[in-house]
Parts: sequence; structure tokens; C-alpha cells
Amino acid sequence: MPESEIVRFFGAVADAASLPIAVQNNPVNMDVWLSNPSLLALHRNHPNVSLLKGEGAASWVQQLIEATGGSLDVFAGLAGIEQIANLESGCVGLIPPPDCVDIQVRIHALWQEATEDSGRRRNGSTRRSCR
Repeated sequence: MPESEIVRFFGAVADAASLPIAVQNNPVNMDVWLSNPSLLALHRNHPNVSLLKGEGAASWVQQLIEATGGSLDVFAGLAGIEQIANLESGCVGLIPPPDCVDIQVRIHALWQEATEDSGRRRNGSTRRSCR
């Protein structure tokens, strides 16, 4: 399926919804996914498409955040394998698998505490944190 058709489909869904829309983009495990320019165009044309679960290496997720100018709230995936690297790159949080959510919530809290205590900012990000 051409990427333009996927964007059109998601746009039609977004137009029919009155709530924020989240897209799970998973180039690691799926044959069908959206490029960074397509995700940005989707958000620009349908502002309620504002959340993204970025599945991929932390470096790829960071490129996504940079390419979209921080206009999407990006949550990391991949079961939190690179949780700290994703948070450092500007992700607002993680969508964890249910079997380890308690551990990943604790990791997030400790990372956030250490970040605030040291006065560091995540990659210059001013994004809100996940609670």
C-alpha cells in the first residue's frame, strides 16, 4: 500500500474523531509504516494527530522527535529496552508492556528525580513529563 494512502486513511480517521489521535509507528516489526515527513504532514493537516508511539532504536526515535520539531508527544516502545536513552532524547514517556510496568514506572521516576536534581534538561526539551 502506498504511504500516501496510509496518510489519507489516518487523516480520515482523525477528521472523524474529536479526541487526540495516537499513531503507533513500528518500522522495526511491520512492513507498513510512515516516514518522518509523512507523520509531520499528518499532524500538520490533522492537529488532533498529536501522539506517537515510536517503535525503534533510541537514535531513530530521536531523529523522529527532531524531524517533527517536537510537535508530537512521542512515547517510546520496544518494551523499554532503551528507556533512559529514549527519555534523554525527548520522549515524554514510555508505553510499557503490562508485565513490567511497575519496574518501568520506577525507572522513569528515578530518572526524572535525577534529572531535576542535577538541573539537566533532556536534549533541550521543554516537554512535559509522563506521570
